[in-house]
Order: sequence, then C-alpha cells, then structure tokens
Amino acid sequence: MKNQRGAAIAQNSPVKYYSIAQARFVRRVKEETGISTPRTIQKGPNEGKVVHEEHYDEITGQLIDIKFEESDYGRKVLFILDTTIPGQQEEKSQIQVNLSSGYAKNIMSRLPLIDFDKDITLKGYRFTPKGETKERIGVSVLQQSADGTFQSIPSFYTKETPNGMPKLKKVKVKGVEVWDDTDIIEFFEAKIKEETLPKLRALSPSIEATPAKPESAEVQPEQESPEDFDEDQESDDLPF
Repeated sequence: MKNQRGAAIAQNSPVKYYSIAQARFVRRVKEETGISTPRTIQKGPNEGKVVHEEHYDEITGQLIDIKFEESDYGRKVLFILDTTIPGQQEEKSQIQVNLSSGYAKNIMSRLPLIDFDKDITLKGYRFTPKGETKERIGVSVLQQSADGTFQSIPSFYTKETPNGMPKLKKVKVKGVEVWDDTDIIEFFEAKIKEETLPKLRALSPSIEATPAKPESAEVQPEQESPEDFDEDQESDDLPF
C-alpha cells in the first residue's frame, strides 16, 4: 500500500523517526507491531539487545528542515519532512544518518537542484551493475516533473563538474594511509547552512527548533556503532 504522501503504510503520529540501513528506511518501535521485525544489535553499547523495527523502501514528503547533531559515533545530519497525508493528522518524519555516510552525501549533493515548494521522494537502491562485482547502495532523490511523473534528481556535484566540492584526500593514521572526507562534509554542512536553510526558513518560518517527542509506541534511533548498519561510505557520482 502506498499513500499519496508519507511513508508507505504510515501510521499517524506527530513525528516519526527513521535511520537508514541496507538502503531501507528503518523506524524503531518499542514493541512488536503487525509489520515490524525483530533484530539483535551486534555491536556497540546495546549489543545483544533485541529491537523491533519497521522497514520502508521510500518516504515522500516536503523537506522543511535540516539539522546537525553530535553523537558518540560522529556527527549526524537530520532531514525533516512534512509527510502529512491530506485530510489526516499533521505528521513529520525525521531521517537521521551519519554525516559522513554515502546516504547523507547522496541527499546533500542534490539539494541545490530540489524545488523546495514540492514534495520529494527518498528511495533506497541496492544493486550490482551487470559486469561488475561491487554492489552499489544508496538513496535516490526524486521529484515530480511537469508531466506528473517522478524523476530522479542528479547530483549537483560530479567528477566532471565539482562546483567547488573539495577532493577526497589521503591522510596517514598510525602509519597507514586512509581516505579522509573531512573537507567534503564540512563543505556540505556550510553550503546547507548558508544556502539551503534560508530557503527552507522562507517557506516554513514557523518550524520549531526541535521536533516534538515521539509517541509512546516509538523511540528515537539508539546510538549504535556505524558498523552495525550496512552503510555505503562512497557515492558513485561524487568526486571522492
């Protein structure tokens, strides 16, 4: 079942909290529901705990705010969408991902090309291209075009046209060379604060500084080791 707006099979609540794992939007609830599945946390401070989660392929709504938060596992970015279904109770969805993750970069790289007056659809993808062995995993951003169909929004930052995007660089940590994307995520955060947020504030000046607390049947994503989720740290169309 797919609603006109909001996550598929959405249940009414003021704010719904999601993380992204294995290219699906994960909503954790306190107890089993008709569409939830149990999962045992494998790493981090909650290792061994059984949690109940609902999984969705996509979320549709109007992007109304973006926030940044610190956690024990690094800086996170929160995308907040108005997923209210016409004629039903007001509803917002908050999607939380690691700022350095491929999922975050997929979304942030497309912000300059989004029409914030319209809904967007965030849709996970996971596939292995023909003739290749490496799986590609991430999130597509789609928006309705003039003919009514939803079209994938391309990245504003590409290898051919970086548009000011810094390059991924190698640094030495304890004698070992590793890729460092610090300049890239700082670039994204600055662009969002300087360019994207003023546009969102102009459209939704009454947005609260912090979303409402979740209903009793739902919990915010607990802090877990990033390795506990299958997040792609690369993006196929960014100059990393």
